[in-house]
Amino acid sequence: MQKSHGKDSQYSGRWFMTEIIENPYMPMKKCISSKYDLDERQDGFEVTTSGLDANDEHESLQGKIYHTSRFPKGHLHLDFPGVIGSPYKVIETDYENYSCVYSCIDWSGYKTEFGFVFSRTPENEGDATEKCAEVFEKNGVNFDNFVTVPHSSDCDYES
Repeated sequence: MQKSHGKDSQYSGRWFMTEIIENPYMPMKKCISSKYDLDERQDGFEVTTSGLDANDEHESLQGKIYHTSRFPKGHLHLDFPGVIGSPYKVIETDYENYSCVYSCIDWSGYKTEFGFVFSRTPENEGDATEKCAEVFEKNGVNFDNFVTVPHSSDCDYES
């Protein structure tokens, strides 16, 4: 995502996580959504991610994602409490339907990658999943490493 408040404002709003490369920093396992609120002072977003953990208990994380010179052009910096600061790369988005997000950390011989498929609707196997599967594979990220984030009529996205 280029540094442009016009495009950033288009990215604002609710996104539903439909596929993910599992990681220990994400306590939620289903009904995961993130609300991105543009924060022009920070040149990024205030983000609230919420969902249900493995015991169906509500969890919520609040943090920031913002532009920084620390990472290459097109990358943002992910800053959540208890999470290693890491790059947040929107590989591709149309702002209205899907967003394919990737992060890779290679530090002192330790390498880990995180991948997320975001959709504006809580549909699994929808257009966002199909589009991002293609985008990730084209960029050398094996989509077989992703797991589906369950969404159902029991999900409460208001919190």
